[in-house]
Amino acid sequence: MPETREGNAMAFDDWVSVRSTPGGFRATFPNQPEGTTESTSHEGEEVKTTLWTSETDDYACTVGIVEFGNYNPATNPRDVLDGALSGVLAELDGEVTESRQMDHDGKPALNAVVKFDEGFAALRMVSFGPKLYYAQVLSEEMQPEIFDYFADSLALLEETPA
Repeated sequence: MPETREGNAMAFDDWVSVRSTPGGFRATFPNQPEGTTESTSHEGEEVKTTLWTSETDDYACTVGIVEFGNYNPATNPRDVLDGALSGVLAELDGEVTESRQMDHDGKPALNAVVKFDEGFAALRMVSFGPKLYYAQVLSEEMQPEIFDYFADSLALLEETPA
């Protein structure tokens, strides 16, 4: 069981496992998440972003899926991840304090921590075909135990990209 910086065991027993068939993922949230979807246009092509967010008093956990459709931001999955991180930096007006390339469920992934005025964003972004999946924890103080548990719970359910 993960431990906090003070050495006390953290309880994740009351977290909720959520399976989203249309989203193609399973993840464990601190409580039942709420979903939202928005569409934007990039170079004349529709890009759909769907978010599932669960908030507590101390942090917010989000699973996001960006569906690029016909918009192709890059052919190299690592370039897609780097571009997504650049977008996060621009959105939060923040700076990267940690970044590490990795694999998640056998797919190219990137873990990053972004420091911004209101706190921290810890992210795991996973490139999978025409989609970008991410697990994100936003908090005033960095929450590495929460992030590790949440990001590690993200499972991609699709066999092939839609």
